[in-house]
Amino acid sequence: MIITVGQIVPYIHRSKWITELSNEMIILSSLYFVMCFSPFVADSFAQDIVGYGFCAVIGAHCLINISIMLGCSLKTSILNLKRYLFIQKHM
Repeated sequence: MIITVGQIVPYIHRSKWITELSNEMIILSSLYFVMCFSPFVADSFAQDIVGYGFCAVIGAHCLINISIMLGCSLKTSILNLKRYLFIQKHM
């Protein structure tokens, strides 16, 4: 999926394309973390360390996506407020 998103560029805006590509890369890396929870890693202490890393990666991913959503929402709200104030001023 990463190769498809990277080569086809399915979005008009570059920022959406970069966000989608980074989301796919985070999902792929989190699958490697999940593989380390299996008997592939025999040491339980190492599994604990990998678990903390997994939580950090998923938490950072959620925070980044939430900040992108809040930023877009805030930008749209400010633009709508400016339009409203402009219309009120000129009527």
